[in-house]
Amino acid sequence: MSSNVSCTSEKMSLGVSRYFPVGDRQIRLVKLHRSLFRRRVGLSYFVVDLDHVPEYVAISYVWGSDNFVANYGVEGEIEIPVTASAEDIISELSKGLKDFLWMDALCIDQKDPKDKEKQIPLMGEIYSSARKVSGWLGRQLHDGDLALTHVRDLYFHFRNCEASNIVMNEKAIYGAPDWDVAESRKWKALAHLLQCPFFERMWIVQEIVMAPFERDCNGIDWGATLVCRKAWLPFDVFVYVVDKLLRLGTLIEPWLPGLSADAWPQAMQCAVDMGALRDMRKHNRAIPFDFALRRCSNSLATLGVDKIYAIRNFVQRDTFVDNLLPDNTNNDSVEKLFTKVAVEFLKRQDPFQFLHIAGNGWPLR
Repeated sequence: MSSNVSCTSEKMSLGVSRYFPVGDRQIRLVKLHRSLFRRRVGLSYFVVDLDHVPEYVAISYVWGSDNFVANYGVEGEIEIPVTASAEDIISELSKGLKDFLWMDALCIDQKDPKDKEKQIPLMGEIYSSARKVSGWLGRQLHDGDLALTHVRDLYFHFRNCEASNIVMNEKAIYGAPDWDVAESRKWKALAHLLQCPFFERMWIVQEIVMAPFERDCNGIDWGATLVCRKAWLPFDVFVYVVDKLLRLGTLIEPWLPGLSADAWPQAMQCAVDMGALRDMRKHNRAIPFDFALRRCSNSLATLGVDKIYAIRNFVQRDTFVDNLLPDNTNNDSVEKLFTKVAVEFLKRQDPFQFLHIAGNGWPLR
């Protein structure tokens, strides 16, 4: 930890909020610790200045059910309830993670609208300031670790095809891992991965797009990674392979049981769209608000307003975008927000272009 980092150990109180208050540009980080005798995972909280943070890992995951299934003790004083998806991640990370951790279920008071109103606008910076972003696909994903390993092998296979000037046709399939194995478990696992809900969620877009860029000596970016059990894969590697599979179309169908090129899983296109937005940010290209909405049109959100709020942190900034702040006091209706955005777009551009964003008109890519 650098000497200019402000890091305050947090003692939780049983007052109005379960969380120690933070300033305008402060966030909470967590360290996990497991008792040697009781086998319980405990939490230690730290308040840090976002402008001077220690190294930490930010977690990206699908929230899932709102039902709380576990409680984690905080310095022996209180317990923080978490959902099943969060509990899976915490249980796994507690076995070896030594870094500071940021995870919305733990670091934002989910029962305090004012805390959410203060912290959610900072989430773009929270993810971009992390040492890396880990996208957890969920323990329930069938053979997820095997699927990630298979994607890695396909990545090197397709790269070799490119180096040999082999185009995306039958020749690109021959020689691929397990291409000649009937009912291959690897390809079945990949078919499940290509339908994973993680890639369809709107807030995941922000978290992956805003992740830092950390290239290794081979030029592979590990700033955003996908995780399932003990397998790790760079997100950009996954997007590269998915793009090749989409290009192969019907040729690859026999290897992906249950999938059809006539109706590829929505998750595949969502992943490619995320990859395109991340690539724009990597090359310092401005991302127009309407372009981001089009690229994210297939993504899903529990709350309609999140289709707007989830992209505001990575699109080109202007006065209008700066004023699009989440209202967590339940006064924010979908109709009100979308009307506000629609009026702004009608002022800015051709109305027919706006109709396409609404789901009508000719395709604009």
